[in-house]
Amino acid sequence: MVKVQTANQLADLRSLLGSSSDKSIAVAYVSSSGLTLIEESIKKALTGQRRKVRFLIGLDEGSVTDPQAVKKLFELSKNSDSLEVKAFIPNQGSETFHPKLFISHSRKEITFLTGSYNLTEAALKRNREHGLQVICEPNEDIGLQTLEAFNGLWEDTQAKLLTLDVVRGYEKYCQNKTDTQSDIKRWADFVNGIPPDLGPMPTWPSLELAYLMGVINARGTFAKEMNRVKIKLEFGTQGTFQVQGQDHFNKNQSLRVRQRIIDEVLGCLPGSKAYVSVSSPDFRAGREPIKVCPSEDQVLFIEFPTATRMFALLFKAFGENATARTAPIGITGPRANRAIVKRFLQGYAVASGTMSDKYPGEVRLSTLAKGDGGPIRDLIESKTKAKSEVRDLRGKEYIAVPMGDFRKAIGFDEKWMDELAKSHQDVRPRSRSLRVPTP
Repeated sequence: MVKVQTANQLADLRSLLGSSSDKSIAVAYVSSSGLTLIEESIKKALTGQRRKVRFLIGLDEGSVTDPQAVKKLFELSKNSDSLEVKAFIPNQGSETFHPKLFISHSRKEITFLTGSYNLTEAALKRNREHGLQVICEPNEDIGLQTLEAFNGLWEDTQAKLLTLDVVRGYEKYCQNKTDTQSDIKRWADFVNGIPPDLGPMPTWPSLELAYLMGVINARGTFAKEMNRVKIKLEFGTQGTFQVQGQDHFNKNQSLRVRQRIIDEVLGCLPGSKAYVSVSSPDFRAGREPIKVCPSEDQVLFIEFPTATRMFALLFKAFGENATARTAPIGITGPRANRAIVKRFLQGYAVASGTMSDKYPGEVRLSTLAKGDGGPIRDLIESKTKAKSEVRDLRGKEYIAVPMGDFRKAIGFDEKWMDELAKSHQDVRPRSRSLRVPTP
């Protein structure tokens, strides 16, 4: 059943936003005064049952959308996990973003408003506009097609997440309207100045982040005043991660293990496969979302321009007042997920472990300082039931795990190392600089 009627712009929009369902809004132009008319309805939609609200607005060279309205939407999104805002930012000369679509959708019903009006005070209160309100069951074609149309706009490559860079860039563009530069040039500067979107950070505890946390725990450091993670790689030209057999050569193998660490760490991070900067003395320069630099002293730096998201994640994993030396929260408790524990220990072992012909019966996991081995040893014994022992070698602690227990509990064996050697060929064995493959 489909019900169609003429819409009362403001009253019906407020009613739609106030309903207990998800919202999807795509509107070409927004003014600060127009947003004020429905601001309380938006706030109401974001409370209670934690419904999701997606808000897509248009920005263009004519600067019709008010930069203060853009700033207000950004602030609302920062204060609520339920609100996600994107800005449709066309390149110069491309098609204009011009929809007016307000959708409320749930398992019981789809309601949407569409017509001639934008989200401005004039359109909602004074202009002679026309719009329709459509109410239908969730399986009706008209409702499904409308949602599909919105999703197409939302996922378009020109629909950018509304970040502080976008807000400030658009505000600067609008302020410089009297500049002698042409609108085309200033708009191009605005569009090109927006850093690529990293996408959402994974959550913790999760399988995709367990490896990264293991590597950080074994050889990483971070602090609140830093905007990067520093991971020490102890694989020199002689190599320390070996396995029995004539097919494995120490020098090449060590570089492959370093490459494996880099590849797997990048696999945990949003945007990293598309934007990576490696082995450059000025690796901090540029606008790549994630910068990686394996330095000459065997240190891997991972830097985030939007570091707040990464460090919010790290402090959630390790604790607000903790350091990377602490075992992450969520893998030590009685309900810890075994797969996450195993993946964490794999990252820890590859970043700090030694398998060698000199002692074929065990795997040695290094620690940075005396006393660090205790928590990891407890984790190995309590969560994997593997035997382990903390030993001292020339003043340095390491955790010894019998080879059989290690393979059974953590999952590495000769086959894993064979696959490692095949998948990461050393193209420059004499150089300390590494090449990270582009996707």
